Amino acid sequence: LVGNKATQLSTRGSTDIRLSGAGKHVGLSVTVDIEPQNYMAPTKSFFGAEVFLHSPNDFPADSDFEDTLQPGWDVDFCVTPMPIDSSDSLRRVPLKKRQCFMEGEGTVQSGSSFSSNLCMSECRLRTIVKLCNCVPFFFADFNISETEGV
Repeated sequence: LVGNKATQLSTRGSTDIRLSGAGKHVGLSVTVDIEPQNYMAPTKSFFGAEVFLHSPNDFPADSDFEDTLQPGWDVDFCVTPMPIDSSDSLRRVPLKKRQCFMEGEGTVQSGSSFSSNLCMSECRLRTIVKLCNCVPFFFADFNISETEGV
């Protein structure tokens, strides 16, 4: 963050920033200095850095907004919010029939508030533990019962 927005963020102690509009001129701008001798994309055969854009409560996954930065490249992420609103009567439809959680209904075992991405990540971890009795380093912070003693 640059200028006044960075100062406001550090003094408020919050990660929420309200912007006056949409577009590149009012969004978040980040400059990454990719030094080829220090960064190599782990799943790609070239130098760069992988950038994931995700909610602070979510586990970053390849299916999210993800891109690889290489020296000299400019990369833009376009984020389109998709608010979902429903009437209170939908809450009376049984969960099994509507197949989705409403606000305040679902939690994931790791204790975070529910998100589809976090739910899928926990499911992946359970499958990995079941198949190989190991926890990959990138899942080390997940606190689910299946990982106890592994």
